[in-house]
Amino acid sequence: MQTEKMPDIMKLSRLIWYAFFLVLSLSSAGAVDSQPIIHGTLENGLEYCIEERPMTETVMLGIYVRGGLQAEKEELVGLTSLLPSLLLKGTETRKGDAIAKILENRGVRYSAYSDYFATGIWAYMPAGEFSNTIGILADMTIHPAFLEKELEKEKDMRLRNFDSYKDYPSSVFQREIYSALFPHHPLGYFPPFTRESLNAMSRDDLVSFHKSYFVPNNILIVIVGNIAADRALEEIERYFGSLPVTEIPEKKFSKEESLAPAGIRKSVNRRTSEARVWVGFRAEGIPDENIPSLIVLNTILGKFQMRLYQEIREKRGYAYWVDIDALNYPDVAMWGVEAGIQKRYLKEVESIIIKELMRIAEEPVLDEEMEMAKKYIKTNISRSAEVNSGRASSYSAFLLKGRPLRTEEQNLQRIDIVTREDVLKLSQTLFKSRDFCIFTLY
Repeated sequence: MQTEKMPDIMKLSRLIWYAFFLVLSLSSAGAVDSQPIIHGTLENGLEYCIEERPMTETVMLGIYVRGGLQAEKEELVGLTSLLPSLLLKGTETRKGDAIAKILENRGVRYSAYSDYFATGIWAYMPAGEFSNTIGILADMTIHPAFLEKELEKEKDMRLRNFDSYKDYPSSVFQREIYSALFPHHPLGYFPPFTRESLNAMSRDDLVSFHKSYFVPNNILIVIVGNIAADRALEEIERYFGSLPVTEIPEKKFSKEESLAPAGIRKSVNRRTSEARVWVGFRAEGIPDENIPSLIVLNTILGKFQMRLYQEIREKRGYAYWVDIDALNYPDVAMWGVEAGIQKRYLKEVESIIIKELMRIAEEPVLDEEMEMAKKYIKTNISRSAEVNSGRASSYSAFLLKGRPLRTEEQNLQRIDIVTREDVLKLSQTLFKSRDFCIFTLY
């Protein structure tokens, strides 16, 4: 009898263990994203954002300085485009190649960048390397060497390649669009400097910029991954807590007011197998409360199998591709539709684009369009939030732009509550009575 009952006992035992591990795995999986985001400032004004994700194997660390293109002076335009490379070239006590060897031997991937809002250094590392890595990145941020020979090397390389964009018709086209829409504005430069400004830059200019903007009350640190929040905060305090508060200069690129041009029509003549048309405008920055509606609007108009793609490519076969080309910062925005087409269809495609923009500003979008767009957007939000780098990028983008910090769930909810009326209202604001700028390349 005993031998006959053993299998039942074993089955019951297995079921109990299975249930135990199932509950454990589910609770652990929930813990990955359920940890609250720790957001605050040190006494010296340094801002931090920390999210624990204990079931991941890595940590993403970003150190961002609010001083990108918008902090430059027109006579030194392009200075922040040099900064990232020079931050990686060594500190007052460490050589650049020594830093690279140490970090790469520890499995750390790192780089530096600059954009309109910020200059920063980031590192993606195994969880056990956080304490070692933050100290090195802090040194690179606070004590860069700005070696004269490295500066001259960077300047020489950029000057020698200054005209290389002319080899690519699409780059020439982009330069013409941005320079026309953003006169006397940092976004109007492509490449992001001039020969004159690059030749004029000195080590003293870099040191002065660093001294003015690389200060604690102008720094944001974002940490996401398998690191305890209290330990991460201790390391931030250790390396940045003693830095003194410093007054930050006013960010004003040019003495001239940059007016938003309207009704520009310009043709760019370059030998190319693919003609292009760009229809759009420059505007004031779009408010935070309208961003979800803008994302839905852009998706309905410009994404694969949506309105413009259907009208221009699928129904008529005029375009190789159609996309939305947009920038949106709190102080300035640009929005446009760009298509790669055959030259003989330029006028017709231009008319179709304007017609569709007017239609979406006059008629509410369809329920099925809203549903399809929202599914597409939410999939992208969730996919990005699956990895530490995606989450860190999202948090830094919100905070650097002065917008509220939001979780994945909050971002998904903001998309969910967008209505057809919201899209219609925003479309009317953006497109009705608009004197569009039109650029063509052929």
